[in-house]
Amino acid sequence: MTDEEELDLLQQEALSLGKRIGDLDHEIAREVRTFAPGFTDGEKTISRMQDRYEAKLKFVFDLGRVSVHIEDLENRIRQRDALERANALAEGRPVSQEDYLDWIRPSLDAPEREQAIEQESYHRPHEGEERMVQEMHREDLAPDDYPDGWRSR
Repeated sequence: MTDEEELDLLQQEALSLGKRIGDLDHEIAREVRTFAPGFTDGEKTISRMQDRYEAKLKFVFDLGRVSVHIEDLENRIRQRDALERANALAEGRPVSQEDYLDWIRPSLDAPEREQAIEQESYHRPHEGEERMVQEMHREDLAPDDYPDGWRSR
């Protein structure tokens, strides 16, 4: 099994452990809500909550152990890749550079869209400002006579 496959399995295990911990949290919360002195058997409810809490602690410990192993594998993979790149450079072989913009490459390679609407809006950037200034300077009407104004009664 390669390091990448092992890393994938460990990440899946970490997700599974996280889900189990969340489920136990919900079960403990449900037990707390149902616990009411006089209505249920308190000792049994407390015993169930303790059992779930102990199971949760075990899963949290396992999750920590898996997380450390994941981190070690990630570091080992990074070091191996750096060593391979250094060896390739030392031998004079071409080294492919990492492309951090792979996610945007399809849109960059796509044919350009029609930008007529966008270009049209660039030619009239102050149209709204001009209209607002005209509205502010309408001196022929009193404020109460504005068609959009609020009239006091």
